[in-house]
Amino acid sequence: MKPFSLFHPAAQLPRRALRPGLGAIALGLFFQPLAVAQRAEVAPVPPLKSLDYSGSQQALANLDTEITAAGIDAKKLQPLTERLLAILRAPDVTFAAQQAICQRLGSILLIAPATGSEGMFGPLAAMLVSESHVDLARLALERVPGDEVDAVFLKALDKAGGQARIAIVQSIGVRRIVGAVSALSALLAEADAVSEAAAKALGHIGTTEAAKALRSAPLAWTSVFVQAQFEATGRLPPEEAAALLEDLRTDIAAPVPVRATALRRLLDVQPSEAAKRIIETLGASDWTFKEVALEAIASQTPDIVRALTAKLSVWDPPTQVAVITALGRRGDRAALPAIAKAATYPENGVRRAALEALGRLPGDAQTAQQLALVAVGSDPADAKIARRSLARLQGPGVVETIFSMAQRGDRSSRPMYLEQLALRNMTEAIPFLFTTRGDSDPTVRAAAVAALGEIGS
Repeated sequence: MKPFSLFHPAAQLPRRALRPGLGAIALGLFFQPLAVAQRAEVAPVPPLKSLDYSGSQQALANLDTEITAAGIDAKKLQPLTERLLAILRAPDVTFAAQQAICQRLGSILLIAPATGSEGMFGPLAAMLVSESHVDLARLALERVPGDEVDAVFLKALDKAGGQARIAIVQSIGVRRIVGAVSALSALLAEADAVSEAAAKALGHIGTTEAAKALRSAPLAWTSVFVQAQFEATGRLPPEEAAALLEDLRTDIAAPVPVRATALRRLLDVQPSEAAKRIIETLGASDWTFKEVALEAIASQTPDIVRALTAKLSVWDPPTQVAVITALGRRGDRAALPAIAKAATYPENGVRRAALEALGRLPGDAQTAQQLALVAVGSDPADAKIARRSLARLQGPGVVETIFSMAQRGDRSSRPMYLEQLALRNMTEAIPFLFTTRGDSDPTVRAAAVAALGEIGS
């Protein structure tokens, strides 16, 4: 069946059946949707200043098209910047429009910084001192370099209050505006949120004046202020940083953890003086500082090993133990003679620390023989440490010495050397171990069988 339509024969009524005007009404109803659609297509785009979050975004899309077309051409971007700033001046501009414009200005001004007087930033300067609009202005200005923009932030700092002032302080810190040090220093005595924001900003700025202002603040030893002081010194040239850190390290009014941190930073800032400071610290009595010095040993230049081993015997036993352990972890062969000597000291703690360290240093055949003698000695604690160190020992002649002594050592030492073959997983010794199962000494036979079981497992 053909579909029914207005033009179907069945739909054709006699002309006399139509009342006057009825046809016009029908035609009007039929074509009205088309007319409405045509009118919608030509509806004007709302201006950018009237942008809202739920309405038409066409004005914003048109702006983005213009920005893309301008690319990085400053001559094309400059008039666009002026036009956007003019929209921000409009009394009826919406918040959504301000946000969209500020977001885009933040990128445009990075490519083509505005030229002219500081006054051209007037609408953004006004927004900076408004608690409801300060973050929008920061979107536009915070990343833009230049003294003119710095001046906008500094003037806004004088006028703003509340959260707007805190936000401006944060931006000044991000921009590292050196000219703001005096104004920020005056805020260090304000309420917590303001003073902490000012302290962080001074730490970011990182000049000598900023560091001194933080040091003399009423809250100088609180966590935020201390972190800011160390950040500030970290941005200074080494000589200036060292002078401030030395003052901080020796300030008896400062908390001990702060002084200890200053010492650690100082060792890094002045590496040429590090060995001297470490030696002085280890010769003192405060273990908080000694622990800092001991931790730093691993990262120092090779000269530190000679300096430490020269002083090793004059320190008290606990300090000797700590230094020997640190040298062992460092793994510098230059420490071997001093550590080998310390392994013969009468004091138990020092001697055993040295035996442990010998297994961590690059050794040689002589080191292996020294450890082996202790491993079969009469002191059980020493022997246990020596066997463990001998199993770890690396260096020229070590493996050859152990294998040789397992073959030709005396009755008291061969079982220990056979045990070392297993501890070192020396698979090349398996044929020898099979042969040794028939040795005349039952202790040697048992050690060979045990070693084969360990290597084969």
